[in-house]
Amino acid sequence: GGSLTLNGTAPSITFTGNTATTAGSSISAASTVNLQGTNTTIGGDLEITTNGIWTNAVGSTMSPNNLIIIGTGSFTANNSTTNVSGNFQFQSGTFNAGTGLFNFNGSGSQTINNSVAITFNNLTDSNVNQQLTINNNIAVNGTLNMNGAATTLNPVAGTVISGPGTLTGAGTLRVTRTAATADFLSQYTITNKT
Repeated sequence: GGSLTLNGTAPSITFTGNTATTAGSSISAASTVNLQGTNTTIGGDLEITTNGIWTNAVGSTMSPNNLIIIGTGSFTANNSTTNVSGNFQFQSGTFNAGTGLFNFNGSGSQTINNSVAITFNNLTDSNVNQQLTINNNIAVNGTLNMNGAATTLNPVAGTVISGPGTLTGAGTLRVTRTAATADFLSQYTITNKT
């Protein structure tokens, strides 16, 4: 419940083998946490739970395995980079992507599991080994980048990828839409497609 600043400017901060006592295998934040610097690796789960307020400073970078936002937890990305090697779970609370980048760069199957529609600024699929599954509607305000010919984006049937952003890059976009008109344009309504 205490406030904390993680300053991964120099040297780096790396969590390995840590066990949070309530939840989140590495960090369970139930108070204010400010992230600074570009060298923070969280080797397990980062859970932001009730009363947790996590803020990434502009220009910061962190690399959690799984990112979980539940209860009344609040996450603010500002203009930062979040490299997720596992899954992103948003069940409730506040998610503010700011002008940040979320890069899904794992090697196993990855999932964005959100209980309500959420908005990313920049979202990159860099997983060239397994698919990135999206379980509910998302919007992208900046760039949705397929970062490699072997990347695969797999939205579930009811999911719509929307927003004023740009879909770009090289990779596979699966069309699974079964509701309304079942085609690419009804599932990927994001404004620009290059």
